[in-house]
Amino acid sequence: MATTKDKLTLAVRRDVARKARALSRSRKQSVSRMFEEWMMRVSDTEDPLLALAGLWKDREITLEDLRAKAWSRS
Repeated sequence: MATTKDKLTLAVRRDVARKARALSRSRKQSVSRMFEEWMMRVSDTEDPLLALAGLWKDREITLEDLRAKAWSRS
């Protein structure tokens, strides 16, 4: 059974793109496949914000700030 794929374009810092390409080569897996697997893991977590919190570890934003911002949009 063939799976329909959608194209997704992401803009990331150059150093992140380099790391992603290097990791994909070492895993013999496309960056798209790695992202897809990561998204599936994130979506299966109890609190997706906890999984994303690491993305902001070097920025001045807290998990509570992210939640407050998300809840204010509801």
